Amino acid sequence: NATYYCSKAQWESAQKPNPREKASFFSENFQSLFEEGRLEFVHEDGSFCQDVDLEIKYGHTDGLLVPIIHYKERKIAYTADFIASVFNIPLPYVPSFDIDPLKSMQEKEEFYRRAVDQNYVLFFEHDYYNQCCTLKLTDKGVRADTIFTLTEI
Repeated sequence: NATYYCSKAQWESAQKPNPREKASFFSENFQSLFEEGRLEFVHEDGSFCQDVDLEIKYGHTDGLLVPIIHYKERKIAYTADFIASVFNIPLPYVPSFDIDPLKSMQEKEEFYRRAVDQNYVLFFEHDYYNQCCTLKLTDKGVRADTIFTLTEI
């Protein structure tokens, strides 16, 4: 009976996926949620609920949601495919499967300014070795600073 959320842009992409994303969007995985009225759309960045903000990104896929969770006086960004791993932190290290790599770089650059200034914790979905990190600005650009597990917050 759960309600599911996705961005309107992501939904529209899933309905008519481009050739690159076709292998990721299977209507049998999400169409029934819409038909049953259990799917709601997020239309813009902002507060989702108490202690959770959502940002919509367009470089990896149209409408990728990045939750920013306020926890223990920290901000934890669940980076999902936006920044898949510690190895994707350098600005030009964009996965080859992003639909708009230049947009990905712009979005990362803007995100990094806030993440460094506000000491975000980046929580990785796809990094086998590293669960979380903070960021620092170096003369080579933004890099991982402290690497740790989520339980250490």
